Amino acid sequence: MAANPFCRLCALKSDNYVDVFNEEGQKLSLCSKIKQCLQIWLFPEDVLPKTICTDCCRKVEDFSNFFSSCSQAQVSLMEILNGNPAIDGNNVESLEVKLLKASTANTSVCVCGSVNYGAAFYRGKVDFFLFYLFLGCR
Repeated sequence: MAANPFCRLCALKSDNYVDVFNEEGQKLSLCSKIKQCLQIWLFPEDVLPKTICTDCCRKVEDFSNFFSSCSQAQVSLMEILNGNPAIDGNNVESLEVKLLKASTANTSVCVCGSVNYGAAFYRGKVDFFLFYLFLGCR
């Protein structure tokens, strides 16, 4: 067990930890994933814990995967916006259904001043337009 028996992310005690800077933590790239996804910087010389519990480790992995897939989705959407010929009709139809479902879902969105891309669909074609959402984070 680590000298400091608290998780760096949730501040709870646990029986199972992963040290961010040991072999397993480095193999999982935990330090960079935590920095990228959570904006928490960890350093080997920190006085704060350098361990995270296994629950938080799983959450970091899941969030990192989600972050990567969202980033890739933005690239794909920009390719469609720019008329990339690699995008076929089936992909556009699938994208249309997903975006329409997302736009009609009763969910709250937190964008905080970021630029978002929207799409209007008609006659099987996709017209993209930019719009800004300036929503307060709740």
